[in-house]
Amino acid sequence: LDHEPGVLSALLQRISAAGGSVLTISQSPPIHGRASVTLTLDVSGMTAPLAKLLEELEATAGVDNIRLLAVE
Repeated sequence: LDHEPGVLSALLQRISAAGGSVLTISQSPPIHGRASVTLTLDVSGMTAPLAKLLEELEATAGVDNIRLLAVE
């Protein structure tokens, strides 16, 4: 994520709007204006496909890329 006000907040708002719930947030210190963020989500309450949420998250201003690590 870009180290700019509101980027993480925008991601969290999109997750909430899709019916997801954030379980954990882990963020590295920003280096050269960018930070790595790992989110653990509960997506069991989502009605839309997870792929749609991932597309929306990646389209968020200030987001470089989104990677899905695992689904249980």
